[in-house]
Amino acid sequence: MAKKCLVIDGDETLWWSQYIYEILRIKCLEIIYENIKPRTIPVVETIQFFEDIDKAAIKVLKFSKERFPTCWVKTYQEICWKIGIDPKKEIESEIYNMAAKFGNGPFPLKPEVASTLKTLRERGYYMVLLTIGDLKIQTGKIAETDTEKYFDEIEIVPESKVEKLKYLTDKFGKKNVWMIGDSLKSDMEAAIKAGCQAIHVKVFGNWQYNSSEIDSNLYTEIRDFQELLKIFS
Repeated sequence: MAKKCLVIDGDETLWWSQYIYEILRIKCLEIIYENIKPRTIPVVETIQFFEDIDKAAIKVLKFSKERFPTCWVKTYQEICWKIGIDPKKEIESEIYNMAAKFGNGPFPLKPEVASTLKTLRERGYYMVLLTIGDLKIQTGKIAETDTEKYFDEIEIVPESKVEKLKYLTDKFGKKNVWMIGDSLKSDMEAAIKAGCQAIHVKVFGNWQYNSSEIDSNLYTEIRDFQELLKIFS
């Protein structure tokens, strides 16, 4: 019988990280509004400025550690120009340094993840941790959560998971590889393009970039990581 391969995402699938971005979003907003007063602009407009800038920046900066803080600086600059004032270099530096803290953690392991990974490994599945992002930051998350011991392979890619998934499907067969993750875009779309199986771990409040219009019939959805033990019994 062919060995079965489980390819598992890291951020928001195994450990929490998005909450840090949301906290830093609030702090960057505080810096901006404190330094443009008494002028102002609706917060929803500022957030939309950021989302539009970030979406465009992904094409150039991809998932590098510079993208998040750079986009907040550009957001501050756009707001200043919109309300008729000049952005200040010292405020740009303050915003950049605040937003750059996103990689500092902590990154708590989600409930039941450790026991689930341990059981899946004991059941004989070939386990691959496949995550996107800055090499140093993602390596730090893996070390902090002590998840390395559950995997046969660990790969950190700068942008797309498709090539690695294609390699694994060639090795194990398309019916024997599952991509498991929280992102419809980075995980489910990648799995569909590679031709392997896909399991979506639904997470409330996920990053806007992770959304996708792909057909929900093309993947299985779970709400608790521990549900994998029923699927791979």
